[in-house]
Amino acid sequence: MNAEQLIERLAEKEHASWARWMTYLFSKCEQQADGSMLLPSAMVAHWQQEVEPPYSELSGRYQQSDRDEVAHILPILKENEEQALEPLRHLARDFEAWAMKIAPHSYQDGRAAQSIRERARSLTGETLVSLSRERDE
Repeated sequence: MNAEQLIERLAEKEHASWARWMTYLFSKCEQQADGSMLLPSAMVAHWQQEVEPPYSELSGRYQQSDRDEVAHILPILKENEEQALEPLRHLARDFEAWAMKIAPHSYQDGRAAQSIRERARSLTGETLVSLSRERDE
């Protein structure tokens, strides 16, 4: 998925989140004769108290509400992360194949090779050995 597609998918989720909020908000309002909506002063006071503090100072209930909204976008982010990592996984597989051909003993046991494997693992979340096995299957 390219950046434009990612933005569109996230924007779709953001719109759905906004629409849920507006539906809730309108349910708390009193519709006026001219079609406008009047928000009761008690609701205004309540929400002003929730707007002012930073997230870290919100009650657990309100923090959970924010987490629930974010949870709607996690599948899109996870999918994009997997797609973004795929070229790096291919590079790691190719590197390991090359290293095993030119110096198999040094690659398996050397300190530099260990450092390379650790960096690859931190970037891809997988070991080079598991990547090479996946390639061979």
